[in-house]
Amino acid sequence: MTAPHLQTMTAQEYIESSLEQLAMPVEVVDNINASNINEILFRLLTTKKFRKYSLNDDYVAHIKKSIAASVEANEPIKVIFFRRLL
Repeated sequence: MTAPHLQTMTAQEYIESSLEQLAMPVEVVDNINASNINEILFRLLTTKKFRKYSLNDDYVAHIKKSIAASVEANEPIKVIFFRRLL
């Protein structure tokens, strides 16, 4: 007796199923609005995935100012990654 929710897939069926799921749009955040877009973008841009070193207060202020200016002008956020010299 087999369970109806367990199905055997071929490799081709699995790949097609995965591609269909990947083709669906994904919401990064459920409730983006004008009041919290700057905070959401700042949090996403400053995750560990995008930076290697901790941010000091000057960089935090500069990043927030740049995000606010880009959002206000309805332009893409320009990001430049500097390499820390030791």
